[in-house]
Amino acid sequence: MAADMHFGLLSGPGHAKRMVEEINALKPDLVLYPGDIIDDNLDMYLKSGIADIISGIQAPYGVYASLGNHDKYNGPIEDLIAALEKSNMQVLYDDKITLDDKITLIGRKDRTEKDRAEVATLMQDTDLSKPVLMMDHQPYDLDIAEQNHVDLVVSGHTHRGQIAPAQFITKAIYENDWGYLQKGSMHSIVTSGYGFWGPPIRTSSRSEIELLILGRGIGFKFKAGDEIDEERIEKVFRLQDASIYEKFKSIVTEVPIEILQATDDIVTLARTQLNKTISDGIYVSLSDHIHFAVQRLEKGMITRNPLSWEVQHFYKAEFDVAREALTLLKERLDVEFPKDEICNIALHFINAEVNDSMNDVTHLMQLLQEIMNIIKYHFNVELDEDSVNYFRFITHLKYFCQRWMSAGTDTYRILSAIGDGVFYFLPLLIAVSAARKFGSNPFVAIALGTALMYPDMGALLSSGESVAFLGIPWVDRVIPAALKLLLVPLITLLVMVPVTLIAIGPLGTFVGSGLSGGINWLLNEGGLIAGIVLGGAMALIIMTGNGGLPGLPSLIGQTFWYSLGGMILAFVVGAIMSTVFGIKEEEGDAESLAQFSPGASTAPAAALSSNAATVNVDDMGAPTPTSDAVAVAPMTGKAIALKEVNDPTFGDELMGKGVAFVPTVGELVSPVTGTIMNVFKTKHAIVVRSDSGMELLIHVGINTVKLRGQYFEAHVATGARVQAGDRLLTFELDQIAKEYDITTAMVVTNTADYKQILPVKLGGKGWSTADMVPYFEKKDYTNLRELMHVTSATVEKAMAHHSAKGYPKRYGIDFYHRFKEDIALFAELGFKTFRLSINWPRIFPNGYDAEPNEEGLRFYDEVFDELRKYNIEPLVTLSHYEMPMSLVLKYNGWAGREVIGHFVRYAETVMNRYKEKVKYWLTFNEINTTIIEPFTGGGIIEDRVDNVLQASYQALHHQFVASSLVTQKARQINPEFQIGCMLARMIHYPATSKPEDVLQAQIDNQLNLLHTDVQVRGSYPTFMARYWAEHGISIAMEPEDEAILKEHTVDFISFSYYTSLVSAVNPEEYGVTGGNLYSTIKNPNLERTEWGWQLDPIGLRVALKELYDRYQLPLFVVENGLGAKDTVEADGSIHDDYRIDYLRKHITQMKEAVMDGVDLMGYTNWGAIDIISASTSEMSKRYGVIYVDQDDNGQGTLNRYKKKSFGWYQNVIATNGEDLG
Repeated sequence: MAADMHFGLLSGPGHAKRMVEEINALKPDLVLYPGDIIDDNLDMYLKSGIADIISGIQAPYGVYASLGNHDKYNGPIEDLIAALEKSNMQVLYDDKITLDDKITLIGRKDRTEKDRAEVATLMQDTDLSKPVLMMDHQPYDLDIAEQNHVDLVVSGHTHRGQIAPAQFITKAIYENDWGYLQKGSMHSIVTSGYGFWGPPIRTSSRSEIELLILGRGIGFKFKAGDEIDEERIEKVFRLQDASIYEKFKSIVTEVPIEILQATDDIVTLARTQLNKTISDGIYVSLSDHIHFAVQRLEKGMITRNPLSWEVQHFYKAEFDVAREALTLLKERLDVEFPKDEICNIALHFINAEVNDSMNDVTHLMQLLQEIMNIIKYHFNVELDEDSVNYFRFITHLKYFCQRWMSAGTDTYRILSAIGDGVFYFLPLLIAVSAARKFGSNPFVAIALGTALMYPDMGALLSSGESVAFLGIPWVDRVIPAALKLLLVPLITLLVMVPVTLIAIGPLGTFVGSGLSGGINWLLNEGGLIAGIVLGGAMALIIMTGNGGLPGLPSLIGQTFWYSLGGMILAFVVGAIMSTVFGIKEEEGDAESLAQFSPGASTAPAAALSSNAATVNVDDMGAPTPTSDAVAVAPMTGKAIALKEVNDPTFGDELMGKGVAFVPTVGELVSPVTGTIMNVFKTKHAIVVRSDSGMELLIHVGINTVKLRGQYFEAHVATGARVQAGDRLLTFELDQIAKEYDITTAMVVTNTADYKQILPVKLGGKGWSTADMVPYFEKKDYTNLRELMHVTSATVEKAMAHHSAKGYPKRYGIDFYHRFKEDIALFAELGFKTFRLSINWPRIFPNGYDAEPNEEGLRFYDEVFDELRKYNIEPLVTLSHYEMPMSLVLKYNGWAGREVIGHFVRYAETVMNRYKEKVKYWLTFNEINTTIIEPFTGGGIIEDRVDNVLQASYQALHHQFVASSLVTQKARQINPEFQIGCMLARMIHYPATSKPEDVLQAQIDNQLNLLHTDVQVRGSYPTFMARYWAEHGISIAMEPEDEAILKEHTVDFISFSYYTSLVSAVNPEEYGVTGGNLYSTIKNPNLERTEWGWQLDPIGLRVALKELYDRYQLPLFVVENGLGAKDTVEADGSIHDDYRIDYLRKHITQMKEAVMDGVDLMGYTNWGAIDIISASTSEMSKRYGVIYVDQDDNGQGTLNRYKKKSFGWYQNVIATNGEDLG
């Protein structure tokens, strides 16, 4: 049962998701909602996605609801019922049904409806042999329900007071204001509700979902006083209060000795490790509890402790000791206790530490959690639970809560004066009339009069001592500087009373007049601050029937409540946060906080990652949202980490996590499809909520609020519907940039709803293996294996570093935005073919996504269409060192056979999509890289496997099978497709003519050609059996693998060639130099580049001849080029004659190979345009005939310039290689 959700502005999609998670976790048979489901906002309920979320409740017997007083504010009842039915709930509106011929269920109209049916009428023709349950929103008419033989009445409405001390009012009004009550044979259960009425804060109760277990127990249909069979009564065990230590002897007679001994050891353990005074009463309560827990387990009973999360996070030391205690109990008693018992035992420790009642301990825990919830969800402050500051903060918070709960403290008396005075001194309503007469604010008059009449306040004044409020000696310091703008309105309720009374007399007159005028000004201004002030007085206004005061309805609405909840607690945690976290007042954009729309202030969420809401629920924690969410970039420019923003509000992520942009165009577009929640008056910021419930605050520039709207133009209004990409704002970028930092922050203000907020690549691209590889300033090019080595620590560091800074492959050369410009340059060169790769995580961001990313698919549509425009044939590689990181983390890359299916699905998706646009396909780039560099080629994190070589060859086998399956699919999709393999060809020369060196060179060449042997011939070469045996490798193969490899071989062979290598049986005897993918022995007959690559054009001819002689298939040289540092001259020219010489010599050798009879399909040099080096992550290692203005640190304009080699290569293409001059 859950009631009083009040879905609307206060309780949005995030609140709904948490409720669904919690209810489904209980696995109920039946779910009941006794009213107040929607709070005067039916349209929002439907459009925000709440209706769809709530439909996710799973219950075999169904979901049923009755209506409450707030539900009827939503317009015609028929529309409301229709909306609720969309959430798969059946509304019983003065109606009843029978469930599975077992239970009669009745739903009553709310008591505020005049035509509500009598209970007797609803009970007519009811089978009283079956239990009768009734949903009645307000817990009235319990006597009547009992008289008409209703067995159980479930209700809500009271909120159990919600905010202290309102619980005294609910107790006075309702016979059962909360919890369980029995009247004769009728049982009443009233829940405190799941949502909020008014301010989103609870101090006298907590949000709850009731789990009811129904059955015909021994008391079914019995009344109080009836005799029952005593033999059917089982013993009831309960927690023993520490004060009954004298009854320990009776416990000894009932509890087994092994439990008593275990309890003694646990208490000793706790006293030793906690180093705290623990009451002896724990021996009684804990031994009794353990005995009861054992008996519960023997009967198959499992209980949940609702305070598990609170105990684990607020009393970590006690929780850790309790965890050890549970292990001790398992060893001693041979019993497997549920993990919730850790919390139960920890509570006994806490109870014994404070020597208080368990009820008080529980209340303290709940109060702590309420405060933390508001900090998390309403201030959007994410606390690092592992930090020292967090420990200090919790310590301060516990102390404060204990002071608040203690009736003898000044804090308690001041809060009571403010709260109880309103409720108990109603004669002060006269102050309203007096205030009107004298032109003062009536709410100020009420507060002042209340304080003057309150006894405890008088005692404080007469004591002659300074009054400490919230532990701070002077009350005017309750508002810390960092929160001043937000909290000044609360002076009406929290500071005005004690300050006025302490300084009674002339100062009192001054304060009264000043505050009256100030508050009147705020009310005239309206907006958020007025809402806060009104919220403080709303309980009194409504209770005393003054809701119709002139002008009041125009100021009261949903707007003020949302902000009020966050504001009320600000004074509680303000001083603590200032001292613990070092918050100080900055000249930051405080106004952006103050003007934040109530409908959006706790939720703007930029889900910047396809993994944003990945669920991570530990065994003691609360569930988080399960749906992923993505927001696209809202402007053209460079993305940077939010922490790089030079403003503490954003840079310290106080408002939530997100990403920032340095715009190059003065336009802001919507990052999501959804609703505009607020356009700031100064037009420098905007809040948008997506249809899935995530909300984003987008703030253009730093301190641009001071412009007061100058240079900004809004193109949407609050409440408008927008599609992703719709224009929201335009601004004069150049004018603003003259005086202000134009960095724009996009913040997820409900960060707490998501496990991770991660920046993704443009177009919805997910993390890839290439994104994990950093740039290294210092490199040993003779040890590339170490340079490219990736461990778990490497990945963890990379994923925690959301910026592209230091990870150049994350931004590349911006082909994503400049592909049309680049393709035009390729066309100018005369390209007939352009080799490119499809980025796997751009199509399936996680690799295993249910649906492909349409934005990514559209991008490649545009690329292929642009190529066709210039009659350039695309040659497409499916996997080029960019595997989705989600597959790496889940399966350790290609080491997991599960990846085969995900890759085939990806390949099938793009081949179907582009079957009319692409003819030539390569499955894997340089497939032998999986053996040489396991992470780069196979996504294998090496420290996660025991035998790297074993894992690499297993991954390689999975790639072989995947390649064959893709080849099979390709021929089914389009028989005209041509499928090729791709090898990093390594020509190995023997270091000497010694037979041993010659043999080693042959073995190295065989291991290189193993890959094409499998993909061309369809089977492993025989020499691999010995190699695997000698290296302890055993390849796991499925029975069908052999046939798959044999039947689906490739149509042509492509390969890269850059340099040749040297082999020796004792390589350590020779000097070492760099090379493509790994180092090699120096060849004294060859020149070397700065990176150690040995230049061997004739080696390309050797490779072509060997491959064609071995396989007799067409060959395609798809990579060949020179990596070198280029110098830009003063006139902008780049004279790269060394590149021209390299290409000329290699093309000459290709011509020779063709004359030797080699069937050479084509040649694509690497890389035509400068790009980030795959092996060293450098930009300075340039290959292209087109220069890109960017350095190794990502700095530069990214503009393209033609090198001298551009014109030379243009002529080579035009003459088809005849003119190499």
